[in-house]
Amino acid sequence: MSHAAEPSRFTNYVSLSAGQSKYNGTSGDLSLNLGIGQMLNSNVSAEIFVRSLGFRFDGLDSLFGDTNFYPTDHGGIAVLGSVSAGTAVNAYGRLGIGRTTLEAATEPRAKEHITDPSVGVGLVVGTVTRAAFKVEATRFTKSNVTTLLLGADIRF
Repeated sequence: MSHAAEPSRFTNYVSLSAGQSKYNGTSGDLSLNLGIGQMLNSNVSAEIFVRSLGFRFDGLDSLFGDTNFYPTDHGGIAVLGSVSAGTAVNAYGRLGIGRTTLEAATEPRAKEHITDPSVGVGLVVGTVTRAAFKVEATRFTKSNVTTLLLGADIRF
């Protein structure tokens, strides 16, 4: 979501961001996000998004009998609400729901899917009419994953 302080004729956007994902307090994995959204009015947007939550490349897990499932990606929808925090700066919150994929550490093809609510906050700096930069923290409540992302929104 990228709301400028003044109304814009560009109501659709593509959101691209990258950052860090933490699962149950473990060290961070790379997290990538792609979202497509529409501004419904100057303070509310709706977004469809996919986000990677973790990459597990540790082949030693099978030697130690790790039978846990770990979150790898999430696809969902979210509603975002924003308030102006300055001339070209907005703070926003997001509420979402989607499906998180969990993969087994020892069996690469073993997967589970859970319905996972998400809640987040962020800050958007809209420096030009068609683009904005943002920082966001989101918590996926059922899978216990937190993502911290830095990215850009491109409006069209």
